[in-house]
Amino acid sequence: MEQRIKQVLNLYFTSYADKFTITTIPVKEGRHTNNPLVIRPGIYIFWTENTIWKVGKHLINVRKRSLQHIGDNTK
Repeated sequence: MEQRIKQVLNLYFTSYADKFTITTIPVKEGRHTNNPLVIRPGIYIFWTENTIWKVGKHLINVRKRSLQHIGDNTK
């Protein structure tokens, strides 16, 4: 699935594709990760092996917003 996401980013954002960084963080680890990419503005994508089930963005803190979705069980 990660490869497919990269293909879509390259297709729709050709001139900006090199600006995207894909970081895979299991949901269980997301709350406590020290990865600085998750506390910045950005886009988050929740996916399983074959399905994308949530795409969102946050202008300040991606981790905070994505964890709100998990806690609220929104889709």
